[in-house]
Amino acid sequence: LSQKKRDAISETLIRTAVENWDKETDAFTFEMRGETCKAFLRDTWNDNHEISVRVEIGNFDLSVSGFYYPKDHKITHTEPRGKRALAEKFL
Repeated sequence: LSQKKRDAISETLIRTAVENWDKETDAFTFEMRGETCKAFLRDTWNDNHEISVRVEIGNFDLSVSGFYYPKDHKITHTEPRGKRALAEKFL
């Protein structure tokens, strides 16, 4: 997949995890495009400046990780890892 598509997949999953996070739980699941996504979030420095995010689908069928910065709504991330067919569902 192109860099633009890989970025879109990671950003979509991370942003959706952040939007579904209730801040009371570090780990939760959410449904997206027919897939159950497991999300793991935590405030990296306990100052609401940087949120560490990891999203997994299946048994490592697809995973993304990165950071969300609430002040600017900015996301940084690593490359998505896993099955291409599954990743393409999130474009």
